[in-house]
Amino acid sequence: MRHRITLLLTTIVAFLYSCNNESVIQYKLHMSHNKAYEVEVPNDFSMSESIGDLLAFSQEKSHSFIIIQSLKEGESFSHFVENNNTGGNFNYSLVHQTDSSRYYKITRGTTMWCAYQLYMTKKIKDNQYVISISSDVLGKHRLVAIIEHIQKSLTGLSQKTEIIEGNKNMDNGNNSTFTTRNTNYYSIDYPKEWSIVTNPDQMTDVYLGDPKGKIGCTILFFDVDYSLSELNEEGNENMRNAGAKITSNERISVNGRQCYKTIFEYSLGDTKVKQISYLFKKDETMFSVKFGNDKTEIDKNIALIEKIIATFKIK
Repeated sequence: MRHRITLLLTTIVAFLYSCNNESVIQYKLHMSHNKAYEVEVPNDFSMSESIGDLLAFSQEKSHSFIIIQSLKEGESFSHFVENNNTGGNFNYSLVHQTDSSRYYKITRGTTMWCAYQLYMTKKIKDNQYVISISSDVLGKHRLVAIIEHIQKSLTGLSQKTEIIEGNKNMDNGNNSTFTTRNTNYYSIDYPKEWSIVTNPDQMTDVYLGDPKGKIGCTILFFDVDYSLSELNEEGNENMRNAGAKITSNERISVNGRQCYKTIFEYSLGDTKVKQISYLFKKDETMFSVKFGNDKTEIDKNIALIEKIIATFKIK
């Protein structure tokens, strides 16, 4: 049960207030079929297609459609948009344009009918993705809010973690043997008797935990556009929205690298949960190391947590 509680600590709950009205849009995380990226899409949209790096969603009640796909080699964003805005008895009026976006109002003949078709693009490493959303029911401002959130949440998944050195044992000075997880992205020391589960969910790289379930640690990392301070603020707001209380939030240094250390407390049924989160960013990649479980057990193991995080190094 406590292992499940620990894994729940990595859940991300994202909310966005629409510019069109005051209702809250709740988002759900999806991964492309080829595991090249993940993205947040309103959870009242149903997935209609998932092939390679193409994801398609629809919402029947609002006649709305979302498509995410990569550009073909040599194809430009402008060429893609022009090819999609042809055919039929429709008139496309450009109402907004930037280097990464095109918003169109669509009309048909002399009828009062109109719709909006919005495009945004985002480049992740060597791939350029196009997001499109259309609807003849939802208003322009609401569509803009949705597509901007989708574009910002679209993140490439880091390549598979590789163990570049075999685990090594070391004496931590207290007659307790530690071992090292040394990968091509990071390294960390942890008690040798702890269990290890790689990729326990779509986002998490590894779960490290006491075999008795007293304490667990999760490590995840992915590319993101946000700054470290923005990541800290958004993560705290999302946890508040999920019902957690922030008891501490400070900027500290771990092995010479700046990070935010945040302590959250909340309840899962009758269990009081405590989570200690360390948030880092190197270049475009965010790293999150979280320790958590039953509050009593976490409080008993503060010294051990501090000893483990002191060994965390980003490559």
